[in-house]
Amino acid sequence: MNNFIECYPQVLSSRKCDKIIDRFNRDTNKKEGKLGGRIDHKQKHSTDINLNFANEACKQYNDIIYPALMKGLQSYVHEYKFIAQLTDWQVFRGYNVQYYDEGQGYHLLHCEHENQSNSMYRILAWMIYLNDAQCGTTFPMQDITLKPSTGDLWIWPAFWTHAHKGVTPNIGDKYIATGWCEFVN
Repeated sequence: MNNFIECYPQVLSSRKCDKIIDRFNRDTNKKEGKLGGRIDHKQKHSTDINLNFANEACKQYNDIIYPALMKGLQSYVHEYKFIAQLTDWQVFRGYNVQYYDEGQGYHLLHCEHENQSNSMYRILAWMIYLNDAQCGTTFPMQDITLKPSTGDLWIWPAFWTHAHKGVTPNIGDKYIATGWCEFVN
């Protein structure tokens, strides 16, 4: 049986991933990662930048990430044709670039369809690994652990069936870009 977790290898080149990482490291808008609007290192410990595909100020990120994401989504929809029949869904404009340092991580088992703000409209989650990190992401119910590889895009359903968390504690540096697709509400 299919688990609906798909990888699209190297949608971004190493050079483009390095550009994003360099921009992130220099960006003055970085903040401690929050979960549900608050900082809780027992559940999530990261440094994040909240970005928006519709915001011109995010152009240096968007021009690299958006085309790669769309290419992967087209492949996902081609594989799972029913998604194309769903009406009124889109890539959610907001997304994040996140950094996990040694010992940090997303410790909490979670899904992307939890009852936070507009998350109830999410149908797919996506993540691009920006470096060859040592620790990936685990989906316990599918008994799958994603192996981080620079430029790989992963897409999966946003629902409870695909609860996941980071492999923690993180070893070394881990950079990701991550976001969602949602029903238009």
